[in-house]
Amino acid sequence: MLTKFKTKILHNRTYSLLPFLIMFIFSAIINMHSFAQEKLTGSRKKEIVEALCSNLEKLYPVPEIGKKTSLYIIKNFEDGKYSNYSSSSEFVQHLNDDLAFSSQDGHLGIIYDSVMASELKREKATGEKGDSYADITSEAERWNNYGFKELKILDGNIGYLNLQTFFSSKYAGETAAAAMNYFSNSNALIIDLRRNGGGWDDMVTFLASYFINSSDDITFSITHSTLDGSYFVSKPSVFVPGKKLTSIPVFILTSKSTASAAEAFTGIMKHFCKNSSIIGETTAGAENPVDDIALFGGYILRIPTYQKIFSYDKAGWEGKGIRPDVEVKSDSALEVAHITLLNKLKEEAKDKVVKNKYQWYIEGINALNNPVTVPEGIIRAYIGKYGNRNIYYENGSLYYQYKGRTKRKMLAISDEYFLIEDYDSYRIKFIRESNKVIGLNQVFNDGNITELTKE
Repeated sequence: MLTKFKTKILHNRTYSLLPFLIMFIFSAIINMHSFAQEKLTGSRKKEIVEALCSNLEKLYPVPEIGKKTSLYIIKNFEDGKYSNYSSSSEFVQHLNDDLAFSSQDGHLGIIYDSVMASELKREKATGEKGDSYADITSEAERWNNYGFKELKILDGNIGYLNLQTFFSSKYAGETAAAAMNYFSNSNALIIDLRRNGGGWDDMVTFLASYFINSSDDITFSITHSTLDGSYFVSKPSVFVPGKKLTSIPVFILTSKSTASAAEAFTGIMKHFCKNSSIIGETTAGAENPVDDIALFGGYILRIPTYQKIFSYDKAGWEGKGIRPDVEVKSDSALEVAHITLLNKLKEEAKDKVVKNKYQWYIEGINALNNPVTVPEGIIRAYIGKYGNRNIYYENGSLYYQYKGRTKRKMLAISDEYFLIEDYDSYRIKFIRESNKVIGLNQVFNDGNITELTKE
């Protein structure tokens, strides 16, 4: 059954709010002159509404929603709701408000772009396909590193990827593979999708394949295009360049802005990657892939056209989003994910030395995020010279200086134990005897300790 569908795939699919938003803004800027020239008569509005509603009823993948939304728009038109709008921009804005209200679909909308509309009509008339949206936007996305905004290693050898779009693997494939290989030695990985509004299905499945022990019998979904009758099968890649990351914990950060393809990736990881967890907020709830349909004049309908035939997630996330495993405000999700992973890795570690390493990083992060307040009287007692190291008190804080080099601020882990900003390898623990500070220990992250006497 699945093999039959695989042989009928005709094209890739995109499901993203991003292209719609880009086109809407772009159209609003460059088509001001076109708006001024468009004579928006009552008959023109009627043509637009009729074409819009006809396509809704014919193409929308959930027929009852398509019909309900169509009837809602027609009723509004007949009631004269759009009669006072004299500009295309106003007309488009209010149509979009009503489409979103009735359908509860973040992907459904209408834009005005005379250039793009002409190209869509030419393609339909000639049967020739112009440049894809990925081709058109690839250079602009290259300046954005195809969405791979930040890669780094956090304390505890935990990888962090800030991914802001799932761009087509035709252009972003090598960048994606390089990013995944960058994390090949990580103990865990955090994938930040809090600002990711979607993208291309082929990048979703490519990246997900690094975390799934995939084979030919895994299928994410099968959809049928109501526009051209083609079928699309979403499957993991059997091969990915470099090392798979199937054995490490993966935390995915989400927000209310995590949408579309980013939700698809999140859902796949939740279902197929046993080591994954979601931290943050419930996602946007924009599931359905879309196509662009030229209506009359320069008006374009952006409409979901893929009907679900099979999906690992029968209920889907359209209109309701994906709920996180750990629900926190999105702006604190990274901090929570990092400390949660360190505690998890520490708990699972068998070796005492490894456990102590994770505890070291946990203490450091807690000190940075929630510094302990030490009474001034205790802090001032630490001021002094300890061999070739000096401890100073300035502006309410302790500072550490080695051989006259840069002073480094100290943050309290406890009344007597401090980390030094920008120093990962050791910390300072002051030594008291009979309530008097007599020295300090340099406590290294490998467990070694060096004692220095206070002069």
